[in-house]
Amino acid sequence: MKSLLILAFVLFPVLGSTQTRTPIYIFTATDPSGLVDADTTARLKMVTDLKKALASSKHVVIADAAEGATLTLEIQGTTVAEEQDLTAATLNNIDRLNGGFNAAKATRSETQRVTRRHATLRTANYATEIDGKNANWLKSAVESWVKANQTQLPR
Repeated sequence: MKSLLILAFVLFPVLGSTQTRTPIYIFTATDPSGLVDADTTARLKMVTDLKKALASSKHVVIADAAEGATLTLEIQGTTVAEEQDLTAATLNNIDRLNGGFNAAKATRSETQRVTRRHATLRTANYATEIDGKNANWLKSAVESWVKANQTQLPR
């Protein structure tokens, strides 16, 4: 009797779950000739990295073809730009004479090279552009979008 009760508790969350994962097909355009360059190679790597990142997603499941997918995600490319990054550095000074603690804050500005990945998420007659620094950023953006639009997606 105990084992039957334990089995019911283990299966109940699976049977009671109403959330379904949305099929997504991830791809990038390639040259029909089969020739590749550095940009194509980088985009193909991003497709692979993003599929790995989304493999454990609670919101989407990777589809093998566009025909069976509710969503398609096309990796468009990469841009590298210089951006200003304000970094707050805290300089601590211990006032030994008074036994107190004084903290002075200083802010400095640094220029960094930032790489952004660009993709287009499509469903039916809708498309939106998403950007991210890496596969995990794109994963987060896709999952957030799916979560917000789950009830509106075609089945």
